[in-house]
Amino acid sequence: MSVVLDAETKNNFSGIRLILAYEESEMFNNLLIRDCLQGERHGLRSIPWEPLSNRRLVLAHRRRAQEGACDITDATSSRPPILTIAFEVIIDRMGDWFQATLRPRPFDTSKCLCIAYYRTFFTELGSFVNYFETNVSFRNYYNNDLTVPHAIFRLRETPRGIPAYNVRILPVARVRVLPVLPPSILRSIANAAIEHEFRGWRSRLLSLGLVCKAWSCMLDTFFTVLTRNTCNGHQPSPLAVARSLEMRPERGLLMNCFRLEDYSGLIRGIDNEEKFIARCCAVLTILSYATAIKNIHLPGIHASLRKEFVRILLHLENVERCTIYNHNSHMGKVVEFDMGEIQQFIAKWTKLQRLDIAFRTTVSNRDFDDEVPELQCNIENLKLRESHLTGRQFVRFTSHRLQKVELERLNGPLNRDLKSFLLVAAPSLVSLTIRSCPFRRQSMNEDYAIDLVMPQLCSLEELCISGDLLTVQSIAMKGKGKRSSATTVFVATLAPALYLEDLADALETTGWKAVTIKTLPGLMDEDDLFMKQEATEVATRRNIAFVYEPVC
Repeated sequence: MSVVLDAETKNNFSGIRLILAYEESEMFNNLLIRDCLQGERHGLRSIPWEPLSNRRLVLAHRRRAQEGACDITDATSSRPPILTIAFEVIIDRMGDWFQATLRPRPFDTSKCLCIAYYRTFFTELGSFVNYFETNVSFRNYYNNDLTVPHAIFRLRETPRGIPAYNVRILPVARVRVLPVLPPSILRSIANAAIEHEFRGWRSRLLSLGLVCKAWSCMLDTFFTVLTRNTCNGHQPSPLAVARSLEMRPERGLLMNCFRLEDYSGLIRGIDNEEKFIARCCAVLTILSYATAIKNIHLPGIHASLRKEFVRILLHLENVERCTIYNHNSHMGKVVEFDMGEIQQFIAKWTKLQRLDIAFRTTVSNRDFDDEVPELQCNIENLKLRESHLTGRQFVRFTSHRLQKVELERLNGPLNRDLKSFLLVAAPSLVSLTIRSCPFRRQSMNEDYAIDLVMPQLCSLEELCISGDLLTVQSIAMKGKGKRSSATTVFVATLAPALYLEDLADALETTGWKAVTIKTLPGLMDEDDLFMKQEATEVATRRNIAFVYEPVC
C-alpha cells in the first residue's frame, strides 16, 4: 500500500493512522495482517526498491514514536491532527471465484468489527510504501463446495504480482472564512428590520435572534427599541423584563429610555392591588439595572415603594431628559412626590438638560427641604406645570445655561423669587413663557421682576406672558438681541399694568420686532382708539409687527 501526500499536506496533518478491520467469521477466523519485514521471502528482491526498505520504514516510524511523537494524539496539543485511513477486509465474490479485498470506510455500523492492523505513520517523514503479509489470500481462488468455507480450492491463473492499493492525500481546501460581524452591526440590522413594525415586532426579533449563535446578540435589540416599538396591546410584561435583566444584567446598559406606558398592567388592566404592587416592584428592578438611561418618564408609583423608588433614582446619573407626570391610575395608593424629593434625586444628575414636571406636587417639609443639596445639573429646557413649591426650590432650578423656560399654574414662588431666577438665567435665556402663575408682589410699590431684569435679557427672543407680571417697561427696555437676524416676539395677555397711553413711547425704543397685546373684550373710547392708532403708526414706521386686540 502506497500513501502519497500532495504538496502542503504535511502542514495539514501530523500523521497518518492506518486501520485495517474485519468482521469475525469462519472465513476470517483469527485474521492476521502485519508489516512484512522480510520481503525477500515474497520476491521483493526482484522489484526496483531495496528489499529492506519496508523494514527501515517501519523501524523509522517506530523510532519516531519512541522519541515522543505520540503526543500528537493529545487533544490539547497545538500540532495538526492525525488523518485516519481505514479499510475493511471483505470477501469479494465473482461467481464461484473468491478473493479478499479492502473496502474503504465508512463502515457498516451495524456490524461488530475487529482490528487486524493499526499503525501511525508520521507525515514529516514523507510519502511511504508499506508491505503487509496476511494469512488469507488476496488472490482469486475457486471453492469446489460452496457450503464448506475451507474446502479444497485452486488458484486462478493470474499475472504475477502483489495486490496493491494506493491512497492519495489531498491538501485541506482553504475555505474562505467570512468574518463574524460585531454585535453592534448585528443589532443595527435587527433594528432596521423592525423599524416600522409595531404589531408582532417581538416575534420577528426572536426569529432573527434564533438564526444562529452568532446572531443571538440581536435579541439585545429588544432593550434598545422597547420604547419606540410598543403600542397598545403589545407591551411586554415588566415582570418578564425584570427577570431577563436579573439573568443578564449587562443588558440593562442597552436601555436608554424608560416609560411606564411601555409595559403592560401598570396604567390600566389590573384591578388587584397586590398584582399592581408586584409590577411596580418589577419596575424598580428594571431601573436598578438600567443605569445608562438617558430619557426617563416618571409616573406615580405605589406609595409603599416610595423610599426605594427615590433611592434607585439617585443612581441614574446619565439622565439627560426627565419627565415627571401624573397618570390616572385605577389604584388609589399612588405616591405623590413633593418638590424636595424631586430635587433630591436629580441633584447629582450632572447631564440633565431637559426637565418637564407636570405633577401636582405636595408641600415639602421645611426641615427636609433644608437637607436638599444644590443642583449640580445645568438644565437648558425647563417646564414646570401644576406644581406647588417654595421660592427657594424654584430658584434652585435656574442655571447659567438655561435657554427655554415654560411655567404654568405654579403656586408658592413670589415676584422676588422670579427676579432671582431670571438674573441667573439672563445671559442665556432665549424663550420665557409664563401662564397663570401669580408671582405675587409683597407691596404695590414693588417693581415687576420681568421689568427689572429685561435690560439684562440680551439673548431673549420670545416672551409670552399671561397675567399681571409686567408693564410697558418690558417693551421699552428690550434692547437689540445678540442675533440681529432673529425675529424677537413679545406676547402679553391680560396684563392690567400694561397701559395703552404709554405704548407708543415704548415702541419708539423697543428692540422687539413683533409685539402682540391681548386685552379683555370691551368697547374702546375715542382716547383709546387714538392711542392705539398712534402706537400702530410708530410700529409701522419702525417695521414692528404690532397687534392690539381683545382675547377671543
